Amino acid sequence: MKRPLYLALVTLILASCSVERDVQKLFERDENAKLSQPVKASELARLGSRAIPPLQMALRSNKARRRELALAALGRLKATSALDSMAALRSDPAPEVRRALALAMGEIGGPKARTIALELLSDNDAAVRAGAIWSLGTIGTPSEIRAVLTTFKRGPKVVYQMAVWALARLCKGRVPNELVDLLDGESTELRVATVELLDLLGHAAARSRVESTALSDSEEDDVRRLALIFLGRHGDFGSLRVFLRFSLASVDEVRMTVYYGLGLRKGSLAAAALLLRGLDEPDEWRRDVVTQTLIELVGKDFRSEKKAYRSFLLGTAAKRITAEGHDERQLDALAARALLGDDQALTRLFALAPTLDRRHLAAVLEVALHAPTKKPKDEALARLAATLPKGALRSLFESLSQSDAAKDLPRLVSLGLRSADAAIVKPALAAFRRSTSAIESTWLDALEIPTRRPELTPSVVQALLAVGRSKAARLVSLLDKKLKRSKDKDQRELYLTLVAQLDPRAESAEAILLRELQRGPDEIRRIVLTLARGFGRKLGLARAALRYLDSENTRLAAAALLLLKAATGKNHPKNDKEAWEKELAAP
Repeated sequence: MKRPLYLALVTLILASCSVERDVQKLFERDENAKLSQPVKASELARLGSRAIPPLQMALRSNKARRRELALAALGRLKATSALDSMAALRSDPAPEVRRALALAMGEIGGPKARTIALELLSDNDAAVRAGAIWSLGTIGTPSEIRAVLTTFKRGPKVVYQMAVWALARLCKGRVPNELVDLLDGESTELRVATVELLDLLGHAAARSRVESTALSDSEEDDVRRLALIFLGRHGDFGSLRVFLRFSLASVDEVRMTVYYGLGLRKGSLAAAALLLRGLDEPDEWRRDVVTQTLIELVGKDFRSEKKAYRSFLLGTAAKRITAEGHDERQLDALAARALLGDDQALTRLFALAPTLDRRHLAAVLEVALHAPTKKPKDEALARLAATLPKGALRSLFESLSQSDAAKDLPRLVSLGLRSADAAIVKPALAAFRRSTSAIESTWLDALEIPTRRPELTPSVVQALLAVGRSKAARLVSLLDKKLKRSKDKDQRELYLTLVAQLDPRAESAEAILLRELQRGPDEIRRIVLTLARGFGRKLGLARAALRYLDSENTRLAAAALLLLKAATGKNHPKNDKEAWEKELAAP
């Protein structure tokens, strides 16, 4: 026998009232939860779909916590019927409510939920934007990638972290150009997140940009370390130059990341050859890490026996090298043997260099800088560099400027110093500063730079002072010859500056300045008197300055007075020549 219709309605009404009471009780319990756990949205959702109407009513509550809980519960219930009521809270004054709305859209799904999540991407609160990104990562389509990328750029860290996860799901291997461009972003955290995302996407096509990011002088170590991991997973032979560049890094964390990244280069003999350096780490723990990485990379357990690994790698590399060709495997094998001291392998790499693309050529040049060759490689490298295109030459000198190899490559350094390209001259000067075997022609090449590039004069002075102080007498003698022949004011000023600063105590330096003071003209005399203030109490120059106190050239007279004050420690008037003469005559 069927129940009458009115009884069914009464039953339904009573059940609804019961659910409303249960919802109300849970809200009240949450508000009084000082001594117990706050109510979770899942508890409200367990009441089932009949809780949707009272939860919708709670969206109009004047209590932010109730609105937040109601949104979260409606999301759990996938309450598509409540979307309009929920959307009304897009401008709620409480950010936690807007965040709950953003997250609920990801649980409900559908076109309308995606639209609401997209609108919340422009919210002023970072946590709300992160919630919207999570939702779009869960229910979005590739058409939302651009909007998420735009929000990704804004940051902060909570947004970066969520966007990395969401974009990895949305992009599915397809990487928009805008993402790669974020490697040049202003924020370190943005660049860190970008490298992480590119790594997750396995975007090997971005390796060139990641390499440039890692090699940048201004880059933070956190970004550099992630870039090294990316290149370990997705790099090729051309990426080897980055690992070589930082294999001797002074920062322990960067160096250890180099070893970790090399361990990811499965099948690379050059990576294994470079890893051998890690067996010389002073810290036992680091040596153990390198040893384990080597074992996993080459599949042989020689513990920390460097000779055994070297012998194995040389033999394995020899089997890969054929008479012709230069594919990735052959280049890798040749590089491995070159890094292990095989001069013939290095010669073969030099012969292949002109046929390689820019990145692979840069890697070969980096290998050449690091290879422990028995034969002099300065002349061979200089000959090779003379044939390189400008981009490759810049890359070579950027590497050289950060390598201790510069100290044994004066001819190569000279080639860079003679360049008309400032982008080559600057790193060549930095390499020159590292040089301990600079030859006279290299110094002369450096001295000629200001005639082509006057803006580099301060850098030239700093480099020559850094290199020349240990060989001051030799360089002062060279500068003296240049001074005698030169009539150009700017050149003479440069030479005089170097003479005065290389070794102010030297008798030869004082004699050169005295000669130039007599030789003139007035502008050179002023320069000499100014430089002579750095000579302390050497009075020969101070006595010579007396005659210029009453010069009609006011700048020259002022320079003479300042020199006299510096040499004697006194402060007589300029026109009191007699007082100055007494000071200089005193023992």
